[in-house]
Amino acid sequence: MSIESIQTKIPKELMEIATTSDTPIYIVGGFVRNHLAGLGQTDIDICGAKAACDLVLPKGASVIPVHKLLGTALIVYGQEQYEYTPFRTEAYDKGGVHLPSQVSFVEDIQKDCLRRDFACNAVYYDIAKDAYLDFCGGIEDCAKRRVRQIHNKVFESDGLRLLRLVRQSVESGFAIEPLTRWAAKKNKDLLADISPERIRQELDKILSADQKYGQKDAHAKGLALLRQLGLFAHIVPLLQEGEDALVQKALNACKAAPLQVGLVEQKMTPLSLRLATLFHNLGQMDKVRDEHGVLGAEGVYQSLHRRSAHLAMQTMKKLRYDNATIAKVQALIAWQGRGLADCKKGDTVLVESECVWFCAKNFAQMGELFYTQQAIFEGNGCTSLSDELPKGTAPIFESKIKQVTQWLVKSKAPLSLQALAIDGQDCKRLGLLGKEIGQALEALWEWCVLKPGRNTKQALTQRLQEILGQLSKDKKSF
Repeated sequence: MSIESIQTKIPKELMEIATTSDTPIYIVGGFVRNHLAGLGQTDIDICGAKAACDLVLPKGASVIPVHKLLGTALIVYGQEQYEYTPFRTEAYDKGGVHLPSQVSFVEDIQKDCLRRDFACNAVYYDIAKDAYLDFCGGIEDCAKRRVRQIHNKVFESDGLRLLRLVRQSVESGFAIEPLTRWAAKKNKDLLADISPERIRQELDKILSADQKYGQKDAHAKGLALLRQLGLFAHIVPLLQEGEDALVQKALNACKAAPLQVGLVEQKMTPLSLRLATLFHNLGQMDKVRDEHGVLGAEGVYQSLHRRSAHLAMQTMKKLRYDNATIAKVQALIAWQGRGLADCKKGDTVLVESECVWFCAKNFAQMGELFYTQQAIFEGNGCTSLSDELPKGTAPIFESKIKQVTQWLVKSKAPLSLQALAIDGQDCKRLGLLGKEIGQALEALWEWCVLKPGRNTKQALTQRLQEILGQLSKDKKSF
């Protein structure tokens, strides 16, 4: 098989390191695999028979130890740095834990090869000699675009490889070789021994897999593969155990969800939209309803969203997501019970004033809210919002939301209570107490949003006095 030279892609600093060294330096892993398969470039990992500190390096190069047990170090030269590992063999305790319990450093490259995961990742490239070393058919696997385990104990050695199998397969578009798929399914329970942080990191990479090398719908294919292999049982059990139709709706919604959105140049927490769509109907999959589950049809629908948001929070805490991302995903799910309903009235889209107020109250989340809802509708079998909104109003709804959010920015409307020209202390001075202050400020906020020019201390004070007068009348009539 004729293979194009990889040398043109190798930085000159690395070439100098390899040609200066008194022992061969090899590139191994994703960089070689991607070159052979015609994928995009990735980080360069290098290895050799000696410890990094024992290598002969160019003048000015330095070594920074990274992991004592594994012998990993960074070789820094000029503006570049490369992760280097000496050849080694590994032994693992039972259970599929990620780190080896025993490590032995060796000079035999074939023994080093046997500790690796998949053949496509185990092709070595000798930099100085411009030559490939392939001990297990990895070059052929790259050509045939398949992922195949090096030996039948790959997953028993390290349970995290189960998730890496899924991720690398969908990121690259490589098919999983049948025996490897069978072995992964057989060893699925080894994932229980992997730390939540490691699982979360791999799940996040799967959720953004379509961005890695441009494989269409790679994230959705990865999620489907997690369920096919039984791996969701140790990540989000409800997505493994739930009814097929409900799980498929969740996967379809996540498939339709963009990674980043924004109606008015809004920034968002990475992956929050895809996490929200993936978890949006956990409440329907759960056999246990919350305390509001006995309400009428509309009440039950609302409670399912709250239940889904609560289950999403529990799942994400277990996976050690940060609090900001958890809160964002919870909010996006909870809003699904009311967000769209608040933006339509009867058989028509909301009138201008109501739409403006809704957008102002939820301004920071409008892009995410809108596209989360759109993706969920598609996941439920709707072509778009057209199947949820009254006939003919979906385009009006979408354009209206965009138009209003842009108008709010341009007109400098107050987008929070804090943006008002008066505050709680001003309310107190006029005689308001407790909850009355919050109610009054909310009313003033809506009043200003509809006409931003009203947001002056004089106008708001006058309006507040009018509100006080109305409250006084109401109390007397009561």
